[in-house]
Amino acid sequence: MKALTGPYRRNKGELSNILEQLLDEGRVFRFAPYRGKVPRYWDRPVETYASGLIEQQLRKGPRSLAAIDQAIRKPLRDTTTTWRRQVLERLVSDGTIYKLPPLPRSGAHRYSVTSPEPGDYLRVMPPPGRRLPETPHQTPG
Repeated sequence: MKALTGPYRRNKGELSNILEQLLDEGRVFRFAPYRGKVPRYWDRPVETYASGLIEQQLRKGPRSLAAIDQAIRKPLRDTTTTWRRQVLERLVSDGTIYKLPPLPRSGAHRYSVTSPEPGDYLRVMPPPGRRLPETPHQTPG
């Protein structure tokens, strides 16, 4: 409220009433407090905010599901792990982000804003003459 200037400056009660009215109309959305005790408000739904946080993490480089969830858990503290993973999977299905194949010797998929880099996979390959570890194959059923 201190950041509001001039004609936008309101007392706390009046500002609360305006925010409640905008919430009722669906024009703003309330978020759980992040670094304080005061709720946050935004003009877009929490899914848009979550998508932006995920993309921001992935611009730093490929990340595992656990690393992504750990990075976005605090700003999205009023959401569940299941919900955050659904947002991630929606971004994959929309083509916004990529679900990368697991690295050799790792069963974990990674996610990225770019397609897989072959060098990432070649660096972890065994030296020539050594066999790749066996991986279980599933037959189509």
